[in-house]
Amino acid sequence: MKAKPSLLVAVRPKGLPRLCKALEAEFSLAFCHTLADAQAMLDKDIQGIVCGTNFDESRMFDLLRYAKSKEQARNLPSVCVKVFGSVLHDGTFAGVEKAAKLLGASAYIDFAQWRVEMGKLDAAMKLRSTLHALIANH
Repeated sequence: MKAKPSLLVAVRPKGLPRLCKALEAEFSLAFCHTLADAQAMLDKDIQGIVCGTNFDESRMFDLLRYAKSKEQARNLPSVCVKVFGSVLHDGTFAGVEKAAKLLGASAYIDFAQWRVEMGKLDAAMKLRSTLHALIANH
C-alpha cells in the first residue's frame, strides 16, 4: 500500500476540523498553529504546505517567505487557503492571490467560496485533487 503524501497544515485552531475532514483520508497531516512551530516542522519529511490565510494572526506571508528561504522547503508546493469567511471581492481575491504567488505559493484557494459554490463534498474533493496534482508535478 502506497503511503499517503505528508502535508504541513498551518492553520488557526478553528480551521483544524474543516481541513482535517477534507484531507485526512488521502494525506498524512501535521498541524501547527504558530509560525515558530511551522518553521520547525519544515525540516520534517513533508511533500507540501497548506497555509490558512489567518494562520497565526495572519502570518501566512511570513511562512511563505520563510519556506522559500529554506533549501529543504523552497521547492515544495505551497498552497494558501482561505478556510473561513465571507466571499472576497474580486479585487481583494486577485490581490491576495497575486501576493501569494509572488512569494512562491503554488496556488491560492478560497475553500470557503468553493464550499458555497459546489457544496462541502465536492469542494473537499477538488481541494484534494488540486493538492495531489501539485505534489505530482513537484
